[in-house]
Amino acid sequence: MNGKMGNRELMEHLLHVAVRFQKVNIINLIEGLSQNEIGTLEMIGRFGANCPDAKGIFVTDLARCRGSSPPAVSRTLRSLEEKGLIDRKSDTNDRRNTYIFLTKEGEKKREEIAKNMEAFGAGVMARMGTEKTEMLIRLWGELEDIVMEEAERLSVQNKKSRRS
Repeated sequence: MNGKMGNRELMEHLLHVAVRFQKVNIINLIEGLSQNEIGTLEMIGRFGANCPDAKGIFVTDLARCRGSSPPAVSRTLRSLEEKGLIDRKSDTNDRRNTYIFLTKEGEKKREEIAKNMEAFGAGVMARMGTEKTEMLIRLWGELEDIVMEEAERLSVQNKKSRRS
């Protein structure tokens, strides 16, 4: 790319790169688990590490933390349970509540995921270099802020125009 692109061409390149980046699915490094399952395993594992005396995390708390509906979280949990990665126990004080915790196999899978992600990240950073990686993180953060602000601005503008 040269520095003489017009705004339209520059915008098209930015969108093209964003679409290509979105297609990269590093989650494919972990066979047999979806992105939701990996995120859920990680959240359950973090809760267990941060609260070692707890019996597990409640399904309702997990749904709230994941920003998902309880039925969506329940589907993910059912799949993880079928794979032997989590287990459930009813709260003896309130049978409506269910604790979720990682099984030994779930803990092993979480460690495997962490190692794979660390190796992947180290490989990317080694090729990019520290300076470029730091710059990219800073610029990506700025871009995210701008994109969020523009999306909000357009949303407000569209709502106003619909009322007119």
